[in-house]
Amino acid sequence: MIALSNFAYGVVIGSDAILLDVRADRYHAMVGAAADKDGPIPLPETGRHLVPEAWTALIETGLAFRGSGRGFSNLHRPEHALVLSEDICERSTLRDSVDLVVAIMTARWRLRRGLPCRSYNATRRAPNAATVTALHSAMTALRRVRLFIPTPRRCLPASLITALFLARRGVTTQIVFGVRSYPFEAHCWVEHDGVVVDDDLDKVCAFLPIVVGHP
Repeated sequence: MIALSNFAYGVVIGSDAILLDVRADRYHAMVGAAADKDGPIPLPETGRHLVPEAWTALIETGLAFRGSGRGFSNLHRPEHALVLSEDICERSTLRDSVDLVVAIMTARWRLRRGLPCRSYNATRRAPNAATVTALHSAMTALRRVRLFIPTPRRCLPASLITALFLARRGVTTQIVFGVRSYPFEAHCWVEHDGVVVDDDLDKVCAFLPIVVGHP
């Protein structure tokens, strides 16, 4: 048996295996690493088998080890996205501005230290008991204050700022990291209870989730 190291997460897309080393913030794409035919290293989560050459490479790079443990991820793509009203009637408040500035500064501090998330999981955890109304209210406030305080457009800093802002409003979220191949691309977005809260559903569904981060 083969198991991934505690800092490595992987998915199989077609015949390719893609791994993320969260410790080094680095992706590894292994073309042709997964085969349909029976082999010595089954991947129960995917219905495929890892070819011996890929298995050896994972062992040598420290991304995996011989033994039992966590395997490749089997996260499903999200099916729903948060829908907000197009109208922004209320004015931004002082609290909105303070919460966003704190979220921006905290995100910058974490990203400089390479620690965007406090922990990672190969599965989605149950959310907190925040109501749909609280989520809508917090996201409306965020969208409103962004009209006056610009935020980064790149997916990781933008997602981290969103998650930190919502946390200040009592809404726990998760940052989902996804990948696709041909051409390789990575993306991340924020979810609450499996619902995408800060991105377009069609866009994120082009990516297969590889790991869930808890900011």
